[in-house]
Amino acid sequence: FELGTRFSGLAGTYPTFPDKFSSGNNGISDFWAVENGFDPYTHAFSTDTDNDGLSDYDEAKHGTNPRHEDSDGDEVPDGADAWPREAWLT
Repeated sequence: FELGTRFSGLAGTYPTFPDKFSSGNNGISDFWAVENGFDPYTHAFSTDTDNDGLSDYDEAKHGTNPRHEDSDGDEVPDGADAWPREAWLT
């Protein structure tokens, strides 16, 4: 993505501002939202898409995968994992 890239989402086509802005005013960058398959304007980031105990907002802040309940593959769901990105620390 480049600054000003247009995003075609469920509600239409809108300009996005990857890594610079949160077009949906939710604190999540447009780049992260689109890369993870979410519409940056309409997705409710309080949702826990993968049911791992972390909201999609928290997944963005922790750098974990909002579509996989165990981002580091250590068989501990991200929401219960003290180090959800580091399997060797579990």
